[in-house]
Amino acid sequence: MSGSTAANETRRYRVRFDVVGSGFSAPAFTDRVTLTDSIGHKGYQSVRVVTAATEYFYHKPGGGFATLLDSDDNDWINWNTAAQGNGDFRGIPNMVHPNDGGYFHPGRNSVSTAVIHDGPLRASFRSSSNNGGWQVQWDVFPDYARMTVLKVAANYWFLYEGVPGGLLQPSNDRLTRSNGDSIPASGTWTTDIPGDEWVFVTDQSLGRSLYLIHHQEDTKVDGYYADGTAMTIFGFGRSGNQRLLSGLPNQFTFGFVDETAINGVRPVVNAAYKPLTITGSNDDGFEEPGPICDSQPFSILFSPKAAKVVNGVNLADEDIVRYDASTCAVTTVFDGTAAGLPASANLDAIAVKDGVTYFSLLAPATVPGIAGKVDDSDVVAYDGSDFTLFIDGSANLLTTNAEDVDAIAFDETGKLLLSCLLYTSPSPRDRTRSRMPSSP
Repeated sequence: MSGSTAANETRRYRVRFDVVGSGFSAPAFTDRVTLTDSIGHKGYQSVRVVTAATEYFYHKPGGGFATLLDSDDNDWINWNTAAQGNGDFRGIPNMVHPNDGGYFHPGRNSVSTAVIHDGPLRASFRSSSNNGGWQVQWDVFPDYARMTVLKVAANYWFLYEGVPGGLLQPSNDRLTRSNGDSIPASGTWTTDIPGDEWVFVTDQSLGRSLYLIHHQEDTKVDGYYADGTAMTIFGFGRSGNQRLLSGLPNQFTFGFVDETAINGVRPVVNAAYKPLTITGSNDDGFEEPGPICDSQPFSILFSPKAAKVVNGVNLADEDIVRYDASTCAVTTVFDGTAAGLPASANLDAIAVKDGVTYFSLLAPATVPGIAGKVDDSDVVAYDGSDFTLFIDGSANLLTTNAEDVDAIAFDETGKLLLSCLLYTSPSPRDRTRSRMPSSP
């Protein structure tokens, strides 16, 4: 699928299927994303990724990008060992200040990194902090790189601390928000980006911009100021030295675009992170409609009863999944394995409120940080870093083996509603359901 498709332009593809053993040979493809693991770069073992537009160097023990070369070999980060903003403070994403661990910052030794996928269109690597409290995954595509935050232990931010076009020129370089607000690099921002959370940094002499996207909209300050002529300091969820982002999920994407005006940058940014609208038809000669997304204004959270693959997404019974009926997309919003749940854990009651995940288990299982086994009458809370026992069923009259919490939800006042199975006699036909409001 080579070439470009303009906005609002229709592009049609014909997909044909073959059967095993028919002699069909799969075509060969030239890699559009090339990864080289464990090469030395500025004194650190690094992952090097090369695409047509960008060359990335990612420090494996630091968990951050030290070098970001555009197609003309201008380094928009240029981390080096010079003091502070002249070198050592630079990087992407620089999620945690060096005084608090320095996680995901080049030039540090706070994480371990492993390559988990290397294909023609995507290279992926995952970094985990040495203390086990933090984890992120990077997926590099032909036109941009995307970070997914998998585990956090405290508040954080996502920073671009670098040098646009290789050299910060405060009066000539510019920053522009998604709503059109624009300032010279010598200016400041101290408010949230309204609406879509993205910004682009422009080197006007090159006619090129670096865009940065926070996929999830919020009301947190997205601050900016320049460190003199040394580097930019832009941060999603940054207000002064306060880290404001918390919880999961959060995703961030950045990439280059050879545009400097917002009307040229916007379609490239939208193509990098906005959901696609796809329609199709069966090629049977009668133009009968094939599978399409009948967009509806709602979403559903669920946990599968067993391991499944849905729309290419691997789902397990310890996960929580969102089905977005507006796009028909399926995404994992709580990865039980990544959070530390054992494979034997099976969630049968779930709720998400204010960034905290709540669940009950189909059967007793061990949960990290909670003594003993969690019973199927208990409710557990997960804040993105720690599990806590939110409701102890045995302390709230759920004392028989059959009293399994099988549904939970919050009402409009914030109280938790429980549904549980109650056996009032040994006969299965005497099984009843009870809804119990709880306000622990």
